[in-house]
Amino acid sequence: MIIDLFRLNIIDDALAFLDRESKNVKYNKENLERKRVPIDRIEKDITDVELENVELEKNLTDSIREQKEHEQQISDFPSDDLISKLGGLYDQQKILEENSLTYKNDFQRKIKNTKLNIKDFEPLSKINENISLLINEENEIKSLKVTLDKRREATYKGLGKTKGRIDDNKKKIKKMEDSLLFTTNENNAEVAQCPTCQNELTKEHYNEMVDEFSKEIKISQEKVKSIAEIIEKLDLDINGKQTKLDYIKKQITVIQGLRNDYQNYQKKVLDYDKAKERTIHFLAEHKSKFADINPDNIKLLSIEKKKLSTELTAIIKESKENQKKIEGNLNRIVDLRSEVNQMKKLEKDIGEFEIDIDHISKAKELVRRFVTEYMVVKRLVKNIALTTNKYIKDFTSGQYSDLLLDLTGTRKTGLSLKIKNNFNGVHESIDVLSGGDKTALGMALRLAISELMSKIRPIKESPKKNPKIDILLLDEPLAALDATRRERILKHLIKSKTFSQIFLITHTEIPSDINTHKIFVSKDHTTGISTAKFKRENSTISSLLKP
Repeated sequence: MIIDLFRLNIIDDALAFLDRESKNVKYNKENLERKRVPIDRIEKDITDVELENVELEKNLTDSIREQKEHEQQISDFPSDDLISKLGGLYDQQKILEENSLTYKNDFQRKIKNTKLNIKDFEPLSKINENISLLINEENEIKSLKVTLDKRREATYKGLGKTKGRIDDNKKKIKKMEDSLLFTTNENNAEVAQCPTCQNELTKEHYNEMVDEFSKEIKISQEKVKSIAEIIEKLDLDINGKQTKLDYIKKQITVIQGLRNDYQNYQKKVLDYDKAKERTIHFLAEHKSKFADINPDNIKLLSIEKKKLSTELTAIIKESKENQKKIEGNLNRIVDLRSEVNQMKKLEKDIGEFEIDIDHISKAKELVRRFVTEYMVVKRLVKNIALTTNKYIKDFTSGQYSDLLLDLTGTRKTGLSLKIKNNFNGVHESIDVLSGGDKTALGMALRLAISELMSKIRPIKESPKKNPKIDILLLDEPLAALDATRRERILKHLIKSKTFSQIFLITHTEIPSDINTHKIFVSKDHTTGISTAKFKRENSTISSLLKP
């Protein structure tokens, strides 16, 4: 009724609008403040960048000068191709010279083990003639050795035949001894019958035959001895020829090897001479391009040129980097000067926002003059909501919290109540609450209002000193609560220090573990008389608060 009568909702809307406008203006001003950079600092940055560019331009000038100097020095050098070719010629010449010396030393070392000297190979036809003579001598000795081998073979055959005759005669004598049996005949002469012709053979005739065979054996034995001496002499001649033949072969092999070594040595010398000629021809064509043709200096020349080229690359790179930095700094100077203009505009906008904030503040002051009492009500409502929030979360097992009381409620109540459902994070109307949750919310509101009544001046006419309303009386607050909520509220009331005394009237059964003073009231339905029984709790409240 009061809200409708004085149209306080319109005033509240006006204040809310001004608050939103003030908040928006302040927000925009703060955004601009965060973006604002002191112009002095930007101008200092411009000066620093300009000084840096002066230094960079000086360095760039020096780099360009050094670049030209290096390019001139490099242009005075022969080309890389000429340096590489001359270096390659020198290297090849050195390698061939070392090879020729190696072959020469090897040849000289080998020739020391012979009776030859290097002059025997100059010209090469001399040593070839010497080798030819040795080969001819080798062939002659081979021919003589073949003849001697044939003679020794024939002599061995004759020796075999002679030894065969000796064996035959010995066999004949042995056969005669074994086959002839001598007896004495009637003439008192020893005779034997010849097994071949069946004629009588006298002892004298037998002895003559044995003597004849023995003489032949002796003659053959003398012949064997003579043949053996001939064979021994032939063996000596053959072995001598073979020894000489082996020596000549070795000489031929050694001399041929030396000839090959000499030819290889001469080939290396020729290769070395050709390399020198190529170097001389190259220098004759390009000598004017080389200040010093010493082989060692050519290598140093290549190293020096590479060093200059490397330095030139670094100088060019540094020049490009400096040029890039200069261009970047010039762009930065343009950006900084643009930023100065932006900051000037931004400061102007901030000034305009400050004027708007001042105007809004004055407008709000004008509105507040008409809503002093309304603000009291609004503050009271807000305090009720905040105080209720202390109880509601505990009473609803953590499901609900953050009560909102809005003066723009229905015509019937004048208030709109919404509470936050922590399960979905949404503020919901109390119409959707269960009966138990509504009862718990009502209990929280009753406790909050009672608590505030002991702390604030409800109206202007209230005494400045807080009224001593520190006793709480609750009549049947537990009827619609389930056991869990009931126990939570009872325990909270026991622990509460807000009120000096709390009276709870209820027909609901109190759990046995709730320890506090109790007054039990009973009625005799026959007489209609009611009686009261007081039960004192001996434990102190402080001990009851301990877990």
